Amino acid sequence: KIAKERQKQWDKSRSNSAVNHLSHYRGVNGLEVFEVMDNFLPKYENAIDGYLVGNILKYVLRAPCKGKMNEDLRKAEKYLTMLINRTEEKS
Repeated sequence: KIAKERQKQWDKSRSNSAVNHLSHYRGVNGLEVFEVMDNFLPKYENAIDGYLVGNILKYVLRAPCKGKMNEDLRKAEKYLTMLINRTEEKS
């Protein structure tokens, strides 16, 4: 039931593609970064960890699309380093 509701929300939001569905957040088959996040981020019990993972995904997946690949990968690296440091503290 939750998955159907989320799909309805995605379908409804697609009506304004110039704002909500930028090409650098879509894969070659139309899957969006935010759909991947919606599927995986709920696994993270800690909201900050989920936020960091979301940014990692966003920057890694859009890296080849905006013409600044190294810059986006460095941004992802920054968030990954922060996540690693947080999870090392918990271990």
